Amino acid sequence: MTPSLSECLESFNQFSPSKTNPNYCLYPLTNEEGSLTTIEKMALLPTEGALSLGVSGFFSWDVAAVRPDGGDTQLQYLALLDCSQKVEHFMKRMLSFLKICPSKEAMQNFVMATLSSEYRFYFEGLEDSDLIAKSYVDAFRRSLEDFSLQETMPKTGFVSSSWLSDRYRFEKMQRMAQKGNIFFSCVNFNDSLALDSWVSRVKKLGPLDFIYLSNIYFQGKKPMERAAVSLEQLTSDRSYVIDTNRFYYDPHPGKSLKQRLQQIGEKTLLEIISKSDEETSTLFSASSDGIAKFCP
Repeated sequence: MTPSLSECLESFNQFSPSKTNPNYCLYPLTNEEGSLTTIEKMALLPTEGALSLGVSGFFSWDVAAVRPDGGDTQLQYLALLDCSQKVEHFMKRMLSFLKICPSKEAMQNFVMATLSSEYRFYFEGLEDSDLIAKSYVDAFRRSLEDFSLQETMPKTGFVSSSWLSDRYRFEKMQRMAQKGNIFFSCVNFNDSLALDSWVSRVKKLGPLDFIYLSNIYFQGKKPMERAAVSLEQLTSDRSYVIDTNRFYYDPHPGKSLKQRLQQIGEKTLLEIISKSDEETSTLFSASSDGIAKFCP
């Protein structure tokens, strides 16, 4: 019998300390340009593995919820990784309630109430934390009613980006949660020992269908290379990789955080997620602090 993801990880120690710095706040939704297109494509591309992996907020859930069922391979597991104590708090509360939640509407209300009532914790240290929480609640509501997909997804019938926008997607994710197949682990990608330990426990569930890395930060080029080598143990040549064209905050106007969807093929995971020479030199130069700033 295939073990549940919870069973694989029940003895896992959280090696990496949780982060309480304001820079490690909760980002429940993505503002990455092209995310709706990614969801559209992932709703139609064949499922290539039973395991999916994602960081931070709900985008990983949104993608997992639209992956096709009924083929030879079906998505069974969603592994969530982040180094933030606030993301851990949010995700574990969401999972606990999801297992007993009576309806998608109840889950929607729970998400909005959690963000609104605990904004001081989730956005501690940021100016106007209550306004930030309200903006996320408004954005969450829009994700439930996002009609920009109505014309671009006629084959699937999905008209919104959120996994909580219709009963089919909600029930699919709820079944996974009730089986113990959605699991959050507080792991820092820069901690190679912690990441290697985590990978060794979940690789029996692989290969990966998709991995969503967003714009995660690395404390130098070497940690990025080590993380890619470690995570590559989970992938196949058919695994999908979702990240961005850059993974640091650039305040200059006109520059956006563009999402990329690629299939590994004959490339290595490091080749897929590597940035341009210009980006690398900017991020890891002697004058840099060596950390790519997270931009939600």
